[in-house]
Amino acid sequence: MAAHPREPARGKAYAPKLHEPVRDMDSGKVGAYMGTEGGLVHLRRPEGGCEWTVKPTRIEPITEPTSTAA
Repeated sequence: MAAHPREPARGKAYAPKLHEPVRDMDSGKVGAYMGTEGGLVHLRRPEGGCEWTVKPTRIEPITEPTSTAA
């Protein structure tokens, strides 16, 4: 499988675009990237709700296709 084109080099933090969905590798949750402040990444569930923070090195791009089934 090919690497995601924006996947970080080993040991570097992934730098998502604003509102891009990413996976929190610690919790396994998917969240939309809301920004970085104080050295932490702020994520929010795609359906909304409270933000949570995670270290920048603990997020990864979503590489598997998403379902469009209703």
